[in-house]
Parts: sequence; structure tokens; C-alpha cells
Amino acid sequence: MIQGNYCIAHLGKGQHQFVQALDKWYHDFEPIDDNERWTWRYRSSLLNDLEAGEASTLSLAFNQRILHDFLYEDITAAPRIYIPGRTRADMSYRVGNTQLNLTSQQMEIDLTVEYNGIITVIEAKNNFLQDFSVYQIFHPVKYYNQKLQDASPQPRAVNACYVLREKQKGAVLVRMYLYRFTDLDRIDSIVLERKAEYRLVRR
Repeated sequence: MIQGNYCIAHLGKGQHQFVQALDKWYHDFEPIDDNERWTWRYRSSLLNDLEAGEASTLSLAFNQRILHDFLYEDITAAPRIYIPGRTRADMSYRVGNTQLNLTSQQMEIDLTVEYNGIITVIEAKNNFLQDFSVYQIFHPVKYYNQKLQDASPQPRAVNACYVLREKQKGAVLVRMYLYRFTDLDRIDSIVLERKAEYRLVRR
């Protein structure tokens, strides 16, 4: 399958489809440059290190305000948070030359924040991955756009942030990547907005 550039797309209700677009279905995390690395001194709270899961990664990023710094360049920003969990949606889009029609597609959204009309879907992983399945962030972005197409006022933007955490040499490293999609009818229209790595050091 890899040699033939094939991947498997889940269409919902137990249906799947072979798609010859493996190189577009996954996206490599871009390398972090030296000028994108920051040291972030923080005071640990009682619950910071009790868990090591994805929810703990999101809590750390939010409570220590590095999420605010990365998304809004303002640690005093006060975004609204939503924890939607699992939901289902119908959607259609293209990947490469293939049209996909999804029915009752289940998706799990780790966290959603909204600030000044910008909605950001957040996906977290508790290690430094090499790549990710684009649908993990594309589906929620398309879902919110569909749900809010008749909203007033309209959202200024719907984007997606990937948060990765890993412990290294007595410090916690958190990498963040902000993506957007230039065409919501194409999953392969992903574009990197910015990226950064925060080295959290206890005070």
C-alpha cells in the first residue's frame, strides 16, 4: 500500500475506501528552527504532573499560558473554551483526485477555543510525532464551518492547533503548530501558519 501511495479512508457506518493519496492523507510536522524555541519558566501546580495523557498536555498548555502566547501573542487573553468530545457529521471533500462522501462520520475533538471571532480546534499528543493524519484536524474545522455557515456574526476564521509534549532532561518540551485550510472542499489544502517550541523549566 505504501509503495502504491494508498491509504484507507473511513466513510462512516462501517464503510471504507481505498484512496491513492497517502502522501496527502498524512502531513509531516515541520522542523522547529532555533529562533522558534523559547524557555518558559513556570511554577508547578498540585495536579501538573499527576497524569501523562493528552488531557494533561492540554491542561498544561492552557494553565501555563503558553497556548495564549502562541495563539494570540498575549498571555492576558481570555479565550472561551469548549470541550465537545465526540460528535458526528456528514461531509464531502476531495483528496487528490478522489471525491469522498462521509456519512455520520464520528470525530473526537480534544478542545476548542474561541477568541475575537477566531475558532481554534486543538489536538494534543503526549509525544513528539513525525507526522499526523490530516483528517484529525480537517474534519473538526470543516464541521465548525458547516455548523456556523448561517451564524451571525460569522467567525473570522476557523483554524487548528496541534500541541505535542515530551519530557527531556529535566524539562518539559511543548511544540505547537498552527494550521489552516485554504479550501474546505480539499483536505490537502493544509497550510502552516506558524510553529514554536516551549521549554518549560520550573522556578
